[in-house]
Amino acid sequence: MVRDRRAQIARETAERNDVIAGEQQAIAGLAAEDRDLVVTERVLMRLSGQEVELTAQDVIGEPAVTIAAKPPNIPSMPDMILASIKDGYSKGQRGREPRDMVTYIAERWWPEVPPTSVGPIAWRMSKDGRLTKHPDKPIYFLPNEETPAGETAGASEPRGPVNPESLF
Repeated sequence: MVRDRRAQIARETAERNDVIAGEQQAIAGLAAEDRDLVVTERVLMRLSGQEVELTAQDVIGEPAVTIAAKPPNIPSMPDMILASIKDGYSKGQRGREPRDMVTYIAERWWPEVPPTSVGPIAWRMSKDGRLTKHPDKPIYFLPNEETPAGETAGASEPRGPVNPESLF
């Protein structure tokens, strides 16, 4: 009963973190658009000969809260998570925790990756079958078709869900 409730709390927390991450990205996009519009407005006013009035935000600069928007021209978060896990397998690791995924993503593509954006997406990927999650630990694995060596399982090998407990 207690474990069930704790599992439910973990699921709800992860779902809410997904919502927060999505909202943070939306806010970052709006803030970037607003900055672009401020510059555009100033240029248009100067070109038309109007006096440029600066607001307090224009003088101060960036808003107090900034959220690192995902840079263009990098893979999607799910693709970066999968690459991180495959990299771990190539180094003999038996899966990866979100904090290790964050380190990998920051080193390879996105130095300012928000740590809170990786875990919820990995959790969602485990719910839709793109990853397998250890039942008691925040460790994620590739789904059943792939072995820790990153090779596709052969026809003689049993196919079925990876039992993460057997890996530890």
